[in-house]
Amino acid sequence: MSFREKYTVIRKHCHLYCQVVVQELNRLGILVDLSHAAHETVLAVLETTRSPVIFSHSSAQALCNTSRNVPDHILRLVVSKSKPVS
Repeated sequence: MSFREKYTVIRKHCHLYCQVVVQELNRLGILVDLSHAAHETVLAVLETTRSPVIFSHSSAQALCNTSRNVPDHILRLVVSKSKPVS
C-alpha cells in the first residue's frame, strides 16, 4: 500500500471517529469548541453536529489576519447552517 493510500485510509477513519465523538458530545449537551482547529476538522464537525458550535477564543481572520483565526468562508458556512457564531 502506498503512502497516499495509507493516508486516505487514516483520514477516512479519523473522519469517522470525529463523527462519533461529535454525536456523543451532542447527545450529552456539550458544545464543541472549534478555536484553533484545522479547517478540515471544522468542516467535518459542521457536517456532523446537530448542536451549535463555538469559537471561544478565536477572532475573524478578516479582522486579524492570522492563521489561528477563523476564515470568512467558514464563518459563512456556520451562519448558513443556522448555527450561532460565538
